[in-house]
Amino acid sequence: MNGALLPIHGDGEKPVELTQEQAWSPPRRSPAAWPRRSHLELGAYPTAPGSARGHAGNVLREWRLGQFAEAAEVVVSELVTNSVQATRAVRWPTRQPPVGLWLVSDGSSVLVRVWDAVTSPPERRPAGLEDECGRGLAIVTALCSDWGHHYPPPDTGGKITWAHITSPWMTEEAFS
Repeated sequence: MNGALLPIHGDGEKPVELTQEQAWSPPRRSPAAWPRRSHLELGAYPTAPGSARGHAGNVLREWRLGQFAEAAEVVVSELVTNSVQATRAVRWPTRQPPVGLWLVSDGSSVLVRVWDAVTSPPERRPAGLEDECGRGLAIVTALCSDWGHHYPPPDTGGKITWAHITSPWMTEEAFS
């Protein structure tokens, strides 16, 4: 693996330069630290978030990490929804690219990674009481110890948005 530096973005942080190996495994841990791994490729259709949510819950229960299932299902749903919406908003010259979901775990936490072909970074937006959209990344922030995005190698393209879940479920003050 080459030593080229890539930008990685955390929740509201300035870009930090990391090697490609570090960037591929936020939160800055070796890929070998995540012995449990699952991948699902989804069409960028409105039904994808529900399929991804079901996959996440089933996988985590199979891994005997059911205590993380509810939080992971919500995080997966929000990140996949964002990726599907971003992908569908672009006019592609050929067919619409898929969305990829990876779940990895070290047994005490879960890392969710979602890839899409759009290079625009995810952005938190303020949402009013009547708004139907705009709360997804605020929910991810509340449920995760950290989240961000990075850009995979140029031959892959797009971006990967990741979220690290270290607590099985949110605390009471998470939404206060």
